[in-house]
Amino acid sequence: MAQLQLALDGDLAATLDILSAVHPYIDIAEIGTPLVFREGMNALRCIRAAYAQLTLVAELKIVDADA
Repeated sequence: MAQLQLALDGDLAATLDILSAVHPYIDIAEIGTPLVFREGMNALRCIRAAYAQLTLVAELKIVDADA
C-alpha cells in the first residue's frame, strides 16, 4: 500500500499549523534540514509529542549542493 509523505521545512509554529490540518491524511512527516537547523531537535520532540501516530523522518545533512 502506498504511503503519503509530507516534507516540512518551515519554522516550528508553521509546521505545527500544517500538521494540525493534514495529519489525518499523511503517513510520514519528513522534518527537513532547514527546520532542524532552525529549531534543533526540539522540533522532532514537539512533533512526536503532538502526533505520536506519525512516522517521522529527520533529514539531516550538512551540504545540499556541491561547491
